[in-house]
Amino acid sequence: MPRSVKKVSKNVSILGTKELSKKISELSPELQTTTARILHGGAKKIGEDIKSSMALSPPSGKTYGSHTASSPGNPPRIDTTDLVNAVTTQPKQFSGNVKETLVGVFKGSGQEKKAIWLEFGTKHIAERPFARPAYLTNRADILKNVKRALKAELKKITK
Repeated sequence: MPRSVKKVSKNVSILGTKELSKKISELSPELQTTTARILHGGAKKIGEDIKSSMALSPPSGKTYGSHTASSPGNPPRIDTTDLVNAVTTQPKQFSGNVKETLVGVFKGSGQEKKAIWLEFGTKHIAERPFARPAYLTNRADILKNVKRALKAELKKITK
């Protein structure tokens, strides 16, 4: 008797990105470029932190052959390098000259389902988050850098 297969799909959105992109598009071209550069650098740092969290995740879970997995709640440990190599940053054009940079495991990598299963868990696999912690660790610094750039631009304008 054939088993039924359930399609797994999960979209993750960060609230406020549409509003942020609208606000950025209203800035001067110089500040748009600066803000896009800062956000791109922040996305790259998040991607680097995702990869290093996987590399540094302790071998504290179950052992499968020669691989010891991470324990639930820790980032997934590197086994075949397929998942860690699938973590990328992708610049994307939107609204005029402003760009956004996406970071994650994208369709076409062959690892997107595994990434979702590990990040959010399944009925049989406990959560091993890697993207959310990297984002939360870096968001304050990214915002601080954007604020610094905005203040510097305002100083130029008000002189």
